[in-house]
Amino acid sequence: MTDRLTPLQRSYCMSKIKGKDTGLELRFRQYLLSRGMKGFVTNACLPGKPDIFFRGRKTAVFIDGCYWHKCPECFKLPKTNGTFWKSKLDKNTRRDKKITFLLKKKGFSVVRLWEHQIENDRKACMEKIKEALEKANARKPQMENKKGIIAADIFCGAGGLTRGLLDADIRVMKGYDTDVRVKDTYEKNNGGVMFYPHDVRKITKKSILKNMDRENYHFLLAGCAPCQPFSNINRQEKKRDGRKPLLLEFGRLVKETYPDFVFIENVPGLMSRKGERFFTEFLNILDNEGYYYDYETVNMKDYGIPQNRQRLVLLASKYGRIDVPERTHGLPGSGRKPYVPIDGIIKKYPRIAAGEKHPKIPNHETRSLSEINLERLRFTKRNGGSRTDLPEHLRLKCHEKHGGHSDVYGRMKFGTVSPALTCKCTSISNGRFGHPTQLRGISVREAAALQTFKDTYIFYGLLTETTKWVGNSVPVKFGRIMGNGFGAHIKKIEGNLNEIHNRATGSHKS
Repeated sequence: MTDRLTPLQRSYCMSKIKGKDTGLELRFRQYLLSRGMKGFVTNACLPGKPDIFFRGRKTAVFIDGCYWHKCPECFKLPKTNGTFWKSKLDKNTRRDKKITFLLKKKGFSVVRLWEHQIENDRKACMEKIKEALEKANARKPQMENKKGIIAADIFCGAGGLTRGLLDADIRVMKGYDTDVRVKDTYEKNNGGVMFYPHDVRKITKKSILKNMDRENYHFLLAGCAPCQPFSNINRQEKKRDGRKPLLLEFGRLVKETYPDFVFIENVPGLMSRKGERFFTEFLNILDNEGYYYDYETVNMKDYGIPQNRQRLVLLASKYGRIDVPERTHGLPGSGRKPYVPIDGIIKKYPRIAAGEKHPKIPNHETRSLSEINLERLRFTKRNGGSRTDLPEHLRLKCHEKHGGHSDVYGRMKFGTVSPALTCKCTSISNGRFGHPTQLRGISVREAAALQTFKDTYIFYGLLTETTKWVGNSVPVKFGRIMGNGFGAHIKKIEGNLNEIHNRATGSHKS
């Protein structure tokens, strides 16, 4: 019998055949969960896209259809159009062997189960997976008791994350950034931490690990790659923006140095169209290296930072499951602490005029304003006003038929958190960065306070430079919370190991 479908019709029919998350797969996963087998994911970024993947134990499980993958017990070649099907299915089996070879070459355990095996004996299939996991556990790194954590901060900028990690009792040994002008700010505020003006693409394993006492300390590699290429604020996307692959350069350093822990912070756009490919490749690196990890888009106001700042954060560990720290602040009725408003943050600073620099308070200086911008700010209502308050003669022509960018020329509002600070956070024409009540934009010192820097943290540079460094920083308090998350993770793993030891030796208390 001849094939009655055109190539286009056949392609359409084939596209409708479900190859993942079939009813059998879903039932088997549920069976594993009901038997206490947890800790697996179904969306690992690995060759062949395993149906089940156990992170940290590098075990990939494939559920192969008896027909589509030519099961030796079940498969029968169709009598019609046999040449076509033989060619197609032979290609599938060759791909299966190639994927199995590649994964095993990278140190993964690979389990392949036939559909009929699961249908006939789920328990035997589960035992086969358990056996693979036990072998993987034998290869899994075991955490040793050490003095603490040492760290290297890639893309360190002015040192917001470094300062936060130091405040969490993590010994940051060195920071790397391409902006040599930030060296004084970084080193003078983070005593003992060395600054290296190196491009991440030229940083080597030898450079990072030099003088790192990994024998006595756990090692954390932290990196907050430039976020502008993936930010929603960046409307003019450049296909060849050289900053985009920097996350993968950081991934290269993860592979080369194999740290105990990894931390990244970036804008949520890294998971969107602009950055999804790079983020997926980075996760692939973590999967290949056997890390456990957790990532989430968080709003920093939920952690007590007085700022509506959404960021993607990721924490990874070689030793076991790790979670993004729990939120601590929220709306009334949430059971958490209330959000921290800007009132107590910026009201304490003395009044200054636009373009003025306070003689005694470092970095309490503001941008000059043109006469027309001063006039605009006079018309902008105090405590939360926006450009919609402006009379017609003061409105920009580009805003007449444009409802976007509604925050420009706006004022911050007491009683609430601030908007997300940017690298131009002292300019009223670049966001809601006007002081709530005074006739000026916020000062660099006020911006730094909103980023939870202490007043003793001094920024050395021109106003445009210090504004950029402050706006691009990881809030210090957030860095400390993330650092404490790694500390809590270590204690949890060590506690589990002690419990296992006590059970094995019979020394636990009854």
